[in-house]
Amino acid sequence: MKKQKKHGPTKPQGLNLAQTMRLEKQVKQETIHAEAWALFRRWSNNLQQEVIDAAFMAANDMFGMGPGRCEEFGKLIISYRDEITELINTDYEDDTELVYAKAKIDQRLKQICGGKFDPWEVRYKT
Repeated sequence: MKKQKKHGPTKPQGLNLAQTMRLEKQVKQETIHAEAWALFRRWSNNLQQEVIDAAFMAANDMFGMGPGRCEEFGKLIISYRDEITELINTDYEDDTELVYAKAKIDQRLKQICGGKFDPWEVRYKT
């Protein structure tokens, strides 16, 4: 029995060459987008971990925080990060300027920082 030759991929049935090429381009763009998103998430997660590590070191230096309180402190950091993210995402649905979210976050930080407080526009340089 003769071996059959393997041919390369063929165009999907019912599509002309232009449609096939557009489909290939779309698939390539989606792949690139997925890879870029994965890279962004990895960088974002690493940056978050660096900030938490720095916060643990600062808390240890300033307050003598050790293993027990450090664990709780880390959980609080993540909890507040999630709360801020939820506030921003919810506000963004109705207001892309995030007026409410910025005001709520700034209000809390102003209570904490007092005269050393910097508003959103100073903290988040875009």
